[in-house]
Amino acid sequence: MSNEITAAGNLIQIISQSRQNALKKVNEELINMYWKVGEYLSIESVKASFGDAYIDSVAEEIQDVFPGIKGFNRCGLYRMKKSSGHSFQGENRGGTAFLYHAVRKRELFSKRIVQAN
Repeated sequence: MSNEITAAGNLIQIISQSRQNALKKVNEELINMYWKVGEYLSIESVKASFGDAYIDSVAEEIQDVFPGIKGFNRCGLYRMKKSSGHSFQGENRGGTAFLYHAVRKRELFSKRIVQAN
């Protein structure tokens, strides 16, 4: 009987660890998606002839394609844009140095989220 308990305990540990690993991977991918969306919005809203109203139209279109999706409303998209670390509106942020700091910020943010889970 004790061998059965040990075997089940080992399986439970394997299942539990795999579930935790899966959650970390999902969170990591979500962070990457939010980062990419924010970066894209930062670049495109500068190019758009109607500036920040561009984000409003994008939010509406996302809701049309993915009804009920959470976090991709106007407020959420602005948050992603801000969190991406890109502020291109008339600012020269120092090229390589800015890119290094933006990437570093992203790495630190990702690690914090993964460690929290």
